[in-house]
Amino acid sequence: MGLDIETDKRSYKGQRLPSGSSLGDLWDCKGRFIVEQKFADKESEEANLGTEGHRLLAENTPIEDVPDELNYVVWKARQLRDQLLEEWDVEGEVYCEQRFWCKEGDEAYFSGEIDYFVVGEERGVIIDYKLLQGFYKPAKNNRQLQSYAVLLHQEYSHLKEIYIGLVQPMLDQASSALIKTSELKNLRKQLIDLCKQIIKPNQPRTAGEHCKWCKALAHCPEATEVIMQIWKT
Repeated sequence: MGLDIETDKRSYKGQRLPSGSSLGDLWDCKGRFIVEQKFADKESEEANLGTEGHRLLAENTPIEDVPDELNYVVWKARQLRDQLLEEWDVEGEVYCEQRFWCKEGDEAYFSGEIDYFVVGEERGVIIDYKLLQGFYKPAKNNRQLQSYAVLLHQEYSHLKEIYIGLVQPMLDQASSALIKTSELKNLRKQLIDLCKQIIKPNQPRTAGEHCKWCKALAHCPEATEVIMQIWKT
């Protein structure tokens, strides 16, 4: 069963488009996007816990009301987030779980739902929570956070600097970086060019670490070849 475009929040005018959370993997494997359309989003108990944790963080649920299985993760995520906010010292309006679209005119290319962001007079803040175990590139090299910076600056063009932070409570760590918005014009073009390419059929598939969460993993010859080589060594 494929994707339900009607209920998919990552769809625009009836077409599924890339999201910021997947752009890093799509940068490494341009054929992934089209192939994954054939498969429904995977559901698991772990993924559902992650979704619920994001909701609790967005709604600022009192820690005493957070279920036991998420209590530590939510508490630690808030602690790490607040440490970054104290370090950055940016005053402004706080928003959670808002989706923006990268557009040129009426043409959309990708979207991103930002977990937590602050809009100040000249500086902004973006924080992304990674509540589950897994490897993620640090903030300064993280394509997802970079795409979010492009989206935030599109909506709030007065910003001159944007702090980006990756919060990983299960590892008790957070990474951060500062992006000058003057650098975002070229990055935005690169991301749009990527999105134009990956929605076309027959793009090359490239196996690697990014295959782990791909919905098409079990059906991909390129990934299978790499796995077989690993087994033989």
